Amino acid sequence: MEDLTRRQRKALRSIRRFIEANGYPPSVRELAHEMGGTSSSEGTYYLHVLARKGYLERTKGRARAIRLVKETRK
Repeated sequence: MEDLTRRQRKALRSIRRFIEANGYPPSVRELAHEMGGTSSSEGTYYLHVLARKGYLERTKGRARAIRLVKETRK
């Protein structure tokens, strides 16, 4: 996770915790809320960056279609 900023690591941890607690990934708005933001664009940004860096995969056109792919420390 050396290639992630502090906020990107926080987003990844938030996604992992949400999945563990609920059995499904967070929505874009839920992720933004977890990050302390009020706009879904913040959640979209973190999902895009984490996908580009290979930490998760997303399926376009599907809600909550997030899958963690890189094993990281909690």
